[in-house]
Amino acid sequence: MFTSRHFSFRAPTGKEDGCCSAGVRSRLVVLGVLFVELIERMTFYGISGNLVLFCTNVLLYTSTQAVTVNLVFTGVCVRVCVCV
Repeated sequence: MFTSRHFSFRAPTGKEDGCCSAGVRSRLVVLGVLFVELIERMTFYGISGNLVLFCTNVLLYTSTQAVTVNLVFTGVCVRVCVCV
């Protein structure tokens, strides 16, 4: 056991007296993973939705080129997610 003036650290013994049971902790973990997945998908669809507008208005691509860039971006993202 390590004790300092500001904090103390106790090595885990396996008998944790935490505020949550194992079932509650596992539900919190599942909710955390689902929340991160939701935010990740919102980010992806936000980027892919605005990518065509950015390419046509800012980069001055034609509509065909902008859609091609969007399709390549989507393909790379899907391929990287499947391979990992």
